[in-house]
Amino acid sequence: MDPDSLGWRWIAPVTIHDALAPVLLDAADLVTAGQRERLRYCPSCDWLFEDQTRNGQRRWCDMADCGSRDKAKRYYRRSKSG
Repeated sequence: MDPDSLGWRWIAPVTIHDALAPVLLDAADLVTAGQRERLRYCPSCDWLFEDQTRNGQRRWCDMADCGSRDKAKRYYRRSKSG
């Protein structure tokens, strides 16, 4: 953030390390500082996500994408075999 104009500005990364450093730092923070018992694996996209639901029973990283896709696959398998 630019303190003079109070606006955001983008500083383009010069190297691949500059581009990946924020991603790796966020990933390391999620694994080390977050609640590890809340880390989940999304079977649809193979990503890790932090389950922030009240009951801790979330199955997908995003219901609109991965949840719908996974449910459609299971429905297709059931209807095809039946």
